[in-house]
Amino acid sequence: MAALFNGGYMRKIFVPIVALGLFGCGVSTSEMRALEFKSYPIKQSEDHVKQCLLDKLNSFRPDRMLINEYGKHTEIFIGATQAGKFRSFYLFDILHNEIKMSHYDGVFPALSKSEADSIVTSCL
Repeated sequence: MAALFNGGYMRKIFVPIVALGLFGCGVSTSEMRALEFKSYPIKQSEDHVKQCLLDKLNSFRPDRMLINEYGKHTEIFIGATQAGKFRSFYLFDILHNEIKMSHYDGVFPALSKSEADSIVTSCL
């Protein structure tokens, strides 16, 4: 086995797998903002919807959730820290009378798309 690793064969397989694990999953928060989104109209108060989403996504705290508060505008990112940077899979953007949900279909997504959709619709 050591001869295989020293000979370079295992290194050729191992290095790309490690690189994929560190860099191939998720996108940055700024890239998430540029993705297409699904829009959900809010039927209740924005504060109620925001608190509902935070409660339902609570299992992702503290290391897999990033929250940006901009007054009446709130962004909730679900992802993971990879290679020292936060990489996102979902963006729940609560703005005015709607929630915009962006989704990146990475290697190890934190939620399925149907799970995320179910969470949002249950909070409306």
